[in-house]
Amino acid sequence: MKTTITTIAFLLFIGMQAMATTPTSNDVPTKFHRFIDNTGVFSSIKNLFSYKENPKQTNSDDELIEQLKTSLATIYKSKKIVFNEMNVDKSGSEITVTGSGELYKEAIEITSVFTTGRKLVSFSGKFKGTKKIGNSTFKNLTNGAKLKDWFPSALQSAIVLDNISIDFDESNQKPSEIGLTVSTNKNWTIFEAGGFKLNNVSGSVTVMNPTSSKSISTTLSGTSSIAGTTLTASGTLASSKDDWQFTGNIKDLKMTALLKSIVGNIAGLPMPDDMINANIDEANFDIYPMAKKFELSGS
Repeated sequence: MKTTITTIAFLLFIGMQAMATTPTSNDVPTKFHRFIDNTGVFSSIKNLFSYKENPKQTNSDDELIEQLKTSLATIYKSKKIVFNEMNVDKSGSEITVTGSGELYKEAIEITSVFTTGRKLVSFSGKFKGTKKIGNSTFKNLTNGAKLKDWFPSALQSAIVLDNISIDFDESNQKPSEIGLTVSTNKNWTIFEAGGFKLNNVSGSVTVMNPTSSKSISTTLSGTSSIAGTTLTASGTLASSKDDWQFTGNIKDLKMTALLKSIVGNIAGLPMPDDMINANIDEANFDIYPMAKKFELSGS
């Protein structure tokens, strides 16, 4: 401000000096105007008062991070989304935003992808630690699903949240799909009598169209051992009212060993001799835990 006042005073001084010259009265207007034109006094004053500061430059990286939070807030509470150190990389064919933060108080490592046109494509995160997920957190992250509806009761208290991924509709920037991957260190005993268990259980939850006509499915997989043979089974639950259906493959197993693992004591079972002595070279099986049903097809 001090510099501006000084400049105005100096310009006015020059103008007054020009008027203080003592030419003949007829020459005053002509010489004064010529002096003004040559020195550009009025032009300088005009430029001084018409000066405008450049518009404040916005931080485009901050805007991109805020855009990410706004899009997530279409399904999650804004105050439950916390970003810490975030980095923006524009060196490739896509814009990548990485960093750390919290989602409903769960610590998470974040990777998000934008198009070069600044359209959000995806959000993914890896949860830290092995904290077991509660029903409240599961409901929040899936935008409304209940843990008890999508996992067997034997595993519900031991589900650990590993990763989350969210795909976005580029046209409206709303989530089109939510995916969770989970694991557990607990076994699931499917047939109590024979002690048939699924071990090393892991799975995923998929929520399609989470902001409108929500569709949910859960997939689990695990291993079991029967008479020294390891079986791998996977199953999908497409409706909370359905039974799980696990499918798998068996190779090189005695029929009696398989029956013992399912029903326990097979003594007294009415089985023909050819079944007792039969070997299973390869067969497919289906397990229905709620119905306690085991189906086998093959040779």
